[in-house]
Amino acid sequence: MSAATLLSWLESPSTRTGVNFGTREGGWHRQSYAELARLSRRAAHALVRAGVGTDDVVALVLPSSPAFVAAFFGTLLAGATPAPLAPPLAGAPSAAGYDDRMSALLAAARPRAVIADRTPARPLPPGIPLLHSAALLGHPEETGPGRTPAARGLVQFTSGSGGRARGVALGAAALAGHVAAIRDWLEAGPGTVWASWLPVHHDMGLVGCLLGPVLAQDELWLMRPETFVRRPLEYLRCFGLRGASVSATPAFGLDHILRKVRPEDLTGLDFSGWHSLVVGAERIPPGTLRGFHALLGLHGLRRATLLPAYGLAEASLAVTGVRHGQQWTEEKSVVGCGSPLPGTTVRIVGDDGRDLPDRTVGEIAVRGPQIALGHLGDDLRDTRIGDGELRTGDAGFLADGQLFVHGRIGDGLKLRGQWVFAEDVEQTLRRAGLLPPRSAVVLGEDATGPVAALVTEDDTTAGGGATGGGAIATGGAIGGAATVTGGATGGGAVATGRTAEDDTTVTGGTAEDDTTVTGRITGGGAIAAGRITEDDTIVTGRTAEDDTTVTGRITGGGAIAAGRTAEHGTGLTGRTPGDGGSPPGASADDAVRRLLRRAVPGADALVLRVGRGTLARTPSGKPRRRVIWHSLVEHAADHPQP
Repeated sequence: MSAATLLSWLESPSTRTGVNFGTREGGWHRQSYAELARLSRRAAHALVRAGVGTDDVVALVLPSSPAFVAAFFGTLLAGATPAPLAPPLAGAPSAAGYDDRMSALLAAARPRAVIADRTPARPLPPGIPLLHSAALLGHPEETGPGRTPAARGLVQFTSGSGGRARGVALGAAALAGHVAAIRDWLEAGPGTVWASWLPVHHDMGLVGCLLGPVLAQDELWLMRPETFVRRPLEYLRCFGLRGASVSATPAFGLDHILRKVRPEDLTGLDFSGWHSLVVGAERIPPGTLRGFHALLGLHGLRRATLLPAYGLAEASLAVTGVRHGQQWTEEKSVVGCGSPLPGTTVRIVGDDGRDLPDRTVGEIAVRGPQIALGHLGDDLRDTRIGDGELRTGDAGFLADGQLFVHGRIGDGLKLRGQWVFAEDVEQTLRRAGLLPPRSAVVLGEDATGPVAALVTEDDTTAGGGATGGGAIATGGAIGGAATVTGGATGGGAVATGRTAEDDTTVTGGTAEDDTTVTGRITGGGAIAAGRITEDDTIVTGRTAEDDTTVTGRITGGGAIAAGRTAEHGTGLTGRTPGDGGSPPGASADDAVRRLLRRAVPGADALVLRVGRGTLARTPSGKPRRRVIWHSLVEHAADHPQP
């Protein structure tokens, strides 16, 4: 494969096949590959006229749309490297913290220009022009500028599960080869129809579900993520009615379908032609796979359609995957993610870098042609590339040639010589029927020993003197101090905590349609404002007057710090000061704490209730467990008792 392979489809674009773009209104707008090729050439000429040179980086802040496809391939035609970034949610105010994150990503990517469909709320750094996509595509030129493709085919950003998202540079030839390897793995031959709801700024959505069909000029149904959140049945109709047979999703996408789609909604749909559904991007609960198959199996979906996989941005996308003709398996509630793709090798290493035997948990290390050229910048984290090997920072084990993934090493604790991972604890709670939706387990250690906490979003809980029904109710202690509680007024927004990695506060809430929220905690001055994106990523809150984080202060009911009221000094531990009663779910919380103590021996067990929308998540939907730990647990121990 060569760098030119990424552009080969532009030489003879099809008028028969194309991309069906989901609209904001919920309909579809189709553009043939011939039309998309013309738009790409227009974009390339406009970029050259704007001063974009060979090997420059161009940031694409665009949703799933014809403009994104044209800008991506137009950038390659201009000899530059595209760097897709998450756009703000259409029709919503800019999320608090979004502008800061965008500034950090632009500083890492150092683009020559930014392409967007609207003017950003915060001005771009000096010297970086903003190119509006409408003007870009309106350029009259329709022939390519004739530049040699850049050696770097893509700058993509990681999901940020270990902290800030990091830029990763991928070679163009390696990227093209990896796209071909994925097609071979999925047995996606000529005429394959694809469907995707994934964001195109994320590796699974871009490399897996956009570049694959576009380079082969396959028919593609491309939904906007926010449309999937509101209407997941429309995604299923792509397979049950429109003939799509290949797709990919994180496991939380399947969970969302299971929550929103009823069996009677599937009447008249036929999924017998659904050939491949890659499931990855996070730890895969076996019950989710079984539940999805049970829901759609009555309408023809085969169990073998579900293909668990493992990958990461530093490996372009995929590292391992279950093959066709195999059935996915599990060991000790860990789903197998298949064997390495051709040309890829995986080993499990200990702290000393030596190989570990089968069924021994260690760090996943990867070699292969799809490994990135390197990270942008020099910040050293758990995931690192050196001497041709990618040390992923993920924990797992090999068994009979198949990879089983536990999660991030930073999400686990080593107790008595054995690893305990947050995902394993969640599985234990899920099997016991004690894991609510929109929740996450976080593990950590303080001065007194290990801590295990279930953080769950619950708008109905009233605790700590909160008004209007939105509240945080917490229980348990860290380092001898009871945990912080807080509350909110009518909007249900909650302000609490500060992250360790990027110094942003984690807070927020959702409206009825899971799309946007803007709330204010009256009297205390705390502001929670922002949006929920396709991945339930949340927003921030700070005090209006002194710019410090609000933690555990409630209007009208007295200040609450470290779980005590200022007036009486009595421990709250999830109790409501007004009547002394326990919040809803107290007995269930007791059961959760008992299970947490069994799953994490010797740990202090906590149940933390937060306002809906508070859990920080990465663009792929994974909980930012370190961020949650620092913002919702560890921060509490820093507050002296009154």
